Amino acid sequence: MGDLEGQAQALGHLGSVYQERGEFERALVSYQQQQEIVTTTNNRRELAFVIGNIGMVEQNRGHFRQALTNLSQTLRIAAEIGDQQAVGVAAINMGEVYRVQGESEAAFACYQFALAIAVDLDDRIGITATVANIAQIYADIGSRERAQHLFDLAIQLASALNIPYFLAHFFASKAELEAQEEHYHEAEPINQEAAQFAKQIELGELILKASLLSITIQVQLGALQTTQAVTQLSELAEQWREDHERAIIAFHLWQLTKLEAYRSAASDFYRESYSQAARAEYRQKYQLLTGEQLPEPPTLPPLPGLITSTDQLDAILVRVETLIASL
Repeated sequence: MGDLEGQAQALGHLGSVYQERGEFERALVSYQQQQEIVTTTNNRRELAFVIGNIGMVEQNRGHFRQALTNLSQTLRIAAEIGDQQAVGVAAINMGEVYRVQGESEAAFACYQFALAIAVDLDDRIGITATVANIAQIYADIGSRERAQHLFDLAIQLASALNIPYFLAHFFASKAELEAQEEHYHEAEPINQEAAQFAKQIELGELILKASLLSITIQVQLGALQTTQAVTQLSELAEQWREDHERAIIAFHLWQLTKLEAYRSAASDFYRESYSQAARAEYRQKYQLLTGEQLPEPPTLPPLPGLITSTDQLDAILVRVETLIASL
């Protein structure tokens, strides 16, 4: 029908699906085609979103500085046109880039800034995502009780909104937190929920994560012998072939057996994964395995001046809890 706006929206949705399936090159092509259209139609709101989406693909490809460049551009355009919701989304996504690079303080500032906007706008999807992101920051820095509480809030919101994508991620994070506390009986049903949602919407990364945690839980509860666990992990290694996937599987095999072959394989995979995407997690795992440090990651640019932190998180969370009580 010659509907350029419709074409742009369809391309954006295609890009999102490819992105969540881990097909980043196909996602990038869809987003770039979308960007050409919205540039032609001078739709600055959609332009802000597509530039931001390209930034998130760049993050997934390990291009963290480029990701932040894109997201900063999104933030600027959104602020110029007065689209506060888009400002909040850009801040959330910037926070994710800082978080995976281990810069928790900058990530926290982004998330708190975004949550304040989402609460003011009654943007319930934004609130849900950001509460969970803040929970993950607390989990990363060891404030597990605080993290558990916020994950519970995020799960209540995601359940009320019926968003399987969020529920898969939130249950997975909460299960991992329970397992870290050695609460294996509590972790098991939560992990099963995560696996169910992940399979329902084909989230490959979370399917693998839930499978690995399930094996760990069963071993710890005495429901699975070590030899059986090794067999299951080896079968997973045949199914998942990306370096970062093989790294985490080999890491679990090493934790289970303490065999040098698995330690060596895991460290090699993490070193290679880090060369492709300098994530803080890969660097930390490599140091744990070898006692050695990989090179420092490239320095990220500082937070844009637009993102400010007012230390009002507790007051904002009271408003979130009031919202949940009204659902």
